[in-house]
Amino acid sequence: MNASIFALLIFNNSPQGPPLSASPITVIQSNIALFGYALLFILGLFGHTNSFLIFLRPILNHISTNCLFIALTISDSIYFLLSFYDFINIDLQTRDTSVNRSAMC
Repeated sequence: MNASIFALLIFNNSPQGPPLSASPITVIQSNIALFGYALLFILGLFGHTNSFLIFLRPILNHISTNCLFIALTISDSIYFLLSFYDFINIDLQTRDTSVNRSAMC
């Protein structure tokens, strides 16, 4: 077997024919994703708010790890809100008009 043919067989093992495309998302899947994320957002906001209020109790101020738990709750809340912002802009395919894209690198 010729070395060039062997190299072509090794490096060119792509399938013949057109590339496979992802199936389109149905309306039901889109609605489940939209309302599912909305439900998760409401429950997450409720849970993060409650954990923050619990860690602010005066009786917990005597525990040394209370400051760590408050910082963890705040960082989780910020990550949660940023994830929801990404969901709105990327998954729902809306554009943020408050940012001037031409001014960015």
